[in-house]
Order: sequence, then C-alpha cells, then structure tokens
Amino acid sequence: MALPVVCFFLEEVEKDMTSPISIGRSALRCTGFGPVVLRMRRAIRFGFKAEVTTLIAKKQYLRSILKAPPLAAGDGEIDCFMLLNEARFWEGLWALYSFRSHFGPCRIVVLDDGTLKDASRSILKTLFPGIQVPAVVGHDAAMLSQLQTLGLNRCHAWRHRFVFFRKLVDPCLLAEKKGMVLLDSDCLHFRVPEEVRKWAENPDWVRFIADLVRHSFCASHETLSEICGAALPEYFCAGYLCLPRGSLQLHRVEQYLAAPCFTEQLASGKFSHVAEQTLQAMEAAVLGAGVLPETYATCPNLQSSNTVAGHFCGGSVERTWFYTKGIPLLARRAGFCGQSADS
Repeated sequence: MALPVVCFFLEEVEKDMTSPISIGRSALRCTGFGPVVLRMRRAIRFGFKAEVTTLIAKKQYLRSILKAPPLAAGDGEIDCFMLLNEARFWEGLWALYSFRSHFGPCRIVVLDDGTLKDASRSILKTLFPGIQVPAVVGHDAAMLSQLQTLGLNRCHAWRHRFVFFRKLVDPCLLAEKKGMVLLDSDCLHFRVPEEVRKWAENPDWVRFIADLVRHSFCASHETLSEICGAALPEYFCAGYLCLPRGSLQLHRVEQYLAAPCFTEQLASGKFSHVAEQTLQAMEAAVLGAGVLPETYATCPNLQSSNTVAGHFCGGSVERTWFYTKGIPLLARRAGFCGQSADS
C-alpha cells in the first residue's frame, strides 16, 4: 500500500504544478517546491492522518468513475456549466456525473481554463455524449470579440486577464435554456434535487447553497450594496448556483467594475479569488435570491439520509470529505467501488 500512495502523492504534486493559479505565483512554485510545501502546510493544518486518508481515497476511488455508463449531455431542461482545469479533472467528472445522474437530462458545457489535456477532453466526450467542451483558442477569441462588440471594455479586460471571470461571462453568452446551474468541481449530489427540478420549471430567481462564511466578498457588503443598490445575500456562494437565463446582465457588471474595489484589482493584476463570486452576489441581490434547503449544504454530514447535495469547499478538514466520504458513497451505490485509480 505504501508505494502506490507515495507514487500517487508525486502524481498529485505534478498535477498541482500544472494549475494556472499555481504557476508563477512564487519562486517556490517555479522551482517545483511550492506544491510540496503546500501539502505539508495542509497536512499540518488538517493533520497528517487526514492528508494520508485523503490520498488513499483519491488513489482508490477517483478514476473509478471510468466504470460508470455514459450519460447523454447534449440536451435537456437546463444548461449546466462548469469551469474546469486539468488539476481537478477527475473531481469535475464526479461532480458532473452525480448531478446529471440525479437531476436528469441537461445540456452540459465544460469551460476549459486552458489546461485540459486532449485525453481528458476525450474522456469527457465519452462519458457524456453530446457534451460541449469549446476549444480554448477559438472560444476565447469568440467571447472577447462579443464583449468588444457589446462595448463592454471592462468585462473584456477582466475576461482576458482573470481566469475565473470565464465562469461569469461565458454562461451569459452561451446559455440556450431558460435556466442554468453553475457547478464547481467540488460539488456532489447524493439524491434527486427535487427543489432544483421544481425551480427549473420556472426559473424566476437565483438559488444557491449557503456558504459557511458570512459576506465572503472582495469588499465590504456595505460598499457593494451601495454600488448595486441592493442588499447582498449574507451567506452567498457561487460554487452551486441556479440562475435564470438573462438574469445576470453584463451591462450592469460593466458598471460595477468601474468601482475602486474592482479597478484596483485590474490595475495591480492581483485579483481576489472571490471577485467573480462578489459580482454574482451583486447581480443576485438585484434580481432576488434564496438559499436552497439545508439538505443542500457546504461540507454536509453524509451520515444523514436527507443530504441531497454537498459543496465540499472552505479551509477546514471537512472539505476532504469529498474524497473520503462523498465519492466512496457514490461509488458503492453505483457498484464500482474499490477500483484502483490505475485500473
């Protein structure tokens, strides 16, 4: 057991080095030591037992998703968008598959951040026939061209320089259905999301899974409310977001981006990791938003039989439950548990 875990540890380090967020952020990461230091810090923070348990779970379960039967993803009642990178490719597969298998038919669009390998794109298309994974070069040019044509110069600059801005802009320009779900790669579904299905019949406002942290934005909620003219949802999170088509208006976002809390980020090139979430929250405040029931939760207790979906994010050890509890549960239910990552 020890040798495979060590080998997988090294593979994980290599994956981390391919992340566009990691590359060039510091001299340590440029030399290749950054990911190792990050893992050590995480092990110290969460405990070495949690880190080792997570690595073993990844080794045992992540790639067992390849045993799953294909699910059509070319059409359905709603659009489902995911921004995905190579470092979290396997997690993204589980997130998409658990949503598609429990929600039902939908049109899935994966937004490549520029790091997805050809082999990964091929797996996506095999597991989800009909899925759309736009080629990065042509797609980026098309998105930027549309923004320029619309006269959205600030949105154009942000889309060009901030990778997470794709998650805000691209669904607006690519949506075909009356409702869409924006899904992060650390979300899993365990039961049929009846509330989301009902929302999809008449998507007239924004729904989201509540964050554990209040007002997780790139500026004070008072400042942001003054900018958009509405009070922002307190526990807003953009990791699992149900949006009516056309609800997010890019011309309003263009106006928001003129505020100092955003212009300073663009000028310095130091973008807040919650900048996109902040803008989503501002638009949700204007349209109207509501938290999904507690059965949709951040890092839920999976011992509860009522859990519908979980968003395994944040800075606590509970985020590792995605690997140690979430995907093992789904794999056991599907009947392909215990498969090696190399099988």
